[in-house]
Amino acid sequence: MSRRKQEALEVPASDLTLTALFLPPQSLSSIGDLQKIGRDSAYPLDGCYVLTADINAAETASWNGGAGMLPIGSSEAPFTGVLDGRGHVIYGLKIARPAQSEVGLFGYIDFAATVRDLSLTNCSVTGCDQVGGVAGVNCGVIERCHVAGAVTGNDYTPLNFVDPVTG
Repeated sequence: MSRRKQEALEVPASDLTLTALFLPPQSLSSIGDLQKIGRDSAYPLDGCYVLTADINAAETASWNGGAGMLPIGSSEAPFTGVLDGRGHVIYGLKIARPAQSEVGLFGYIDFAATVRDLSLTNCSVTGCDQVGGVAGVNCGVIERCHVAGAVTGNDYTPLNFVDPVTG
């Protein structure tokens, strides 16, 4: 049996070219667009999104039998993308899931994710524990986000968090 000698091929760094493909962020202009994140293959949980307008979310009060919007992402399928609110406001958001954990606009934001420059006003977010206006659980980056409204859940214990921005 003959053994072939393996040789390493060395290529000088000056001969290498790195090509990166950057896709433009996907525009979101309605509460329906936001609800598609993670539920429609065109809106993946690892996508890059920008709000292009203020969003009236009052219609969420009648969604899902009065339970409101479904949180974006969960511990089983977290949001790992980027949402840039560009200073826009989402007003009138309703999420009423008193028996559910990981409740907020985002249920679970993973380490690789960023949510920034977003305000929620006149919102009503209710969950069991790990409840926040922007995120029920945040392991990523939330910056320059503000919440005005009611955020309610169980009282604080080491495992049950309720906070206006992030649980």
